[in-house]
Amino acid sequence: MIPITVLFFSFARERMHRDRWSLQIKEGMDIEALYQAYLQAPLNAPLEQWMFSVNQAWAPLHQVLRAGDEVGVIPPVSGG
Repeated sequence: MIPITVLFFSFARERMHRDRWSLQIKEGMDIEALYQAYLQAPLNAPLEQWMFSVNQAWAPLHQVLRAGDEVGVIPPVSGG
């Protein structure tokens, strides 16, 4: 198990009832697996609707997480 921190922005924060979450995940877990295991039910939206960052850089869903990583969960933004 490795420690990571997940940060929630905008309405993701409201749905999760927190702005950050420190948790232990399985080694080798990628962003998609993190979403499915810990975030899908409370965020209540398809994976494709979210953007993710790791250590303040945009990250693809297949990026493997490492000990100490900071994952940002960013909801879709609409503009006009």
